Amino acid sequence: MFPGQIAGIIKKIPKNEEGVSEYHIRFYNDGTIECELEVGQWSLKHWTGPRHYGEEGKGLLTRLLESLPEIPKDKQESIGKLFGSKGFTDKVVRPS
Repeated sequence: MFPGQIAGIIKKIPKNEEGVSEYHIRFYNDGTIECELEVGQWSLKHWTGPRHYGEEGKGLLTRLLESLPEIPKDKQESIGKLFGSKGFTDKVVRPS
């Protein structure tokens, strides 16, 4: 949990060539919704492997939202404005 985070979801995805196999969606008390793609939490490489967030995370969230036709476009646009990045991942100390 990061400062201001009020909820989170972890979703397993097919592993890519970098070993990324999960995305973590975090919800913050100011309304920000953030997504980070990373190596699975049960892998030893979780602590040293790649992490992607920012524009990549926002792109994933946008594609997920657009795949839900039951949510009207105007609501999708309102939700999409909440997509962002807090940058806490940059502050996490990870062994090299």
